Amino acid sequence: MSKLPQWDVFTVEEVSEEERRAGKKAYWTKIGGGWDSEKGDTITIALQALPLNGRIVLRPPLPKEDQTPAASEREYRNSRGR
Repeated sequence: MSKLPQWDVFTVEEVSEEERRAGKKAYWTKIGGGWDSEKGDTITIALQALPLNGRIVLRPPLPKEDQTPAASEREYRNSRGR
């Protein structure tokens, strides 16, 4: 395993109807990191917390200058130029 994670691990919680009407999509909370195996066929995940809803999302880390977790899928895609 390399020292820095090759993946950021998040749990994603949906928002209430009221928050959705206000434009909020979801709450993203970083809960760990992941590393590709030497063969590249598996990912080892180290969690610092467990998601209450059972949902885990893996994403490549953001560049160092933009380490603030994205608040929504749209914000994340925009930050990655997608």
